Amino acid sequence: MRDPQEILSKTDHRPDPLPVGSWVMRQTWNHLLFAHWPVPPALLEPLLPRGLVLDTFDDHAYLTVLPFRMSGVRVRGLPPIPGATAMLQVNVRTYVKRAGRGGIYFLALYTDHLPTVWLTRIALGLPYHPARMSLTSRGTTLQATLEWTLQHHDTGSLDVACTPSPEVWHARPGSLEHWLTERYSMYTVHAGTLWRVDVHHHPWPLQQAQVQVHHQSLLRPLHQKLGLELPAAPALVQYARQMDALMWMPRR
Repeated sequence: MRDPQEILSKTDHRPDPLPVGSWVMRQTWNHLLFAHWPVPPALLEPLLPRGLVLDTFDDHAYLTVLPFRMSGVRVRGLPPIPGATAMLQVNVRTYVKRAGRGGIYFLALYTDHLPTVWLTRIALGLPYHPARMSLTSRGTTLQATLEWTLQHHDTGSLDVACTPSPEVWHARPGSLEHWLTERYSMYTVHAGTLWRVDVHHHPWPLQQAQVQVHHQSLLRPLHQKLGLELPAAPALVQYARQMDALMWMPRR
């Protein structure tokens, strides 16, 4: 992982100022697959808590499924916690604004690390769910699978393969790719209060990718709740091999 001071040395790409105070946690995100679907805004607006406004690009809202491996999880000033420094995750997110600041709102999060499920639900109210997951690579192809069971034995799965192109690039400001990825705030509601978690990292080193979706029922709860039916293949895909990030304490 990069030295935190090196991460903090580059800030001119941020749409918002660097957070006040000291960072409290660092993480490394590996083998990230960004799969994006455009969605009519009216379908997602009912899912947002009070205080957040749905963010749109060319009148479209977006829903993103993001499998990745997290590693190097460290709380500032503390030694590594055995068994808690690495985990697999799949995030389901959309894009929001609060007082003009763009950010991310998670509709669901899945991980194979059970303590994270309970700790983040209790501490932050994040919608984490336990899941059986794998993330493997064969040559240049990345394979991500996930199986989950929610209340009432509701089950779902994700099975997707990604082959990134070798060229690495940075999204142009004003482009859809930049709008989707260069976000440095995450919002959540806990105990009736809206919180923001600020993050910082370097600009995303993106790669184009070809994706094969073998099976996807990850978004079935949204389909059942909203009547939201999406094509199996995402409209836009990016891949990033690695990103080192710093996180700050939640703020009201």
